[in-house]
Amino acid sequence: MDVSSEASVREGVLAAERLCGNETIDLLICNAGFALPMRFADCTIDDAKAMMEVNYYGCLRLLWALLPSMLEAKRGRVVLTSSMAARAPIAGYSLYAATKAALRAFAHSVDMENSCLGVRVQVVSPPDVATPGYEQEEKIKSPECRAISSFGGSSPFSASDMGEAIVSGIEHYRFDITLGGDGMLLSLGSAGMEPVTSKCTLLAQVFFSGLLCLGLAVFSKIHYRIVKRIRLQEAGKSAKKVN
Repeated sequence: MDVSSEASVREGVLAAERLCGNETIDLLICNAGFALPMRFADCTIDDAKAMMEVNYYGCLRLLWALLPSMLEAKRGRVVLTSSMAARAPIAGYSLYAATKAALRAFAHSVDMENSCLGVRVQVVSPPDVATPGYEQEEKIKSPECRAISSFGGSSPFSASDMGEAIVSGIEHYRFDITLGGDGMLLSLGSAGMEPVTSKCTLLAQVFFSGLLCLGLAVFSKIHYRIVKRIRLQEAGKSAKKVN
């Protein structure tokens, strides 16, 4: 299915309904997406449009196709794949982070509209996950994006680990499904008005919000310093070539 095409989405939904014996599809997982982890100045408006068509509008097309039947059946679950970059955008992900932040805000609003009618929406906020898409991104990452992503010697999680986290988040509803310590810190420290799905989570946000914000501020400062070091090194090399 090409989620950037309304015709392809319609055909895909009809095919899925036939496979389900024309029963109501009560679980939709929108996982289509891609990133171009490059500097904004090196991207084009066509890059931005293409990413928005797939990462954001693709999810909307699927939801428009399936939400009415979920509401009629008074049951359904929608899982939209966002990203940690939606809450912690880093250099190199300017276009990508914008699409995922839009998706996150969309999910919150649609969940508020429909949760009382039996349809819940949630988002997945993956860290780096070892997938074919990740391998393609590694080939074009800007130097600072690569440096920040690998800061602290972290390596990508396996797709199976991420899949297990998603299944768990579906079985035990959490609005934000994430993985790893960084993901948990970010989720707790920047939850804002998102739905709270456990008392423990709420208590952690209330009593540790100051420390969480401090931790996130430290990470942000480190990221800025990494970018500054790399960009100034490049500027110095360019100046030497001119001289």
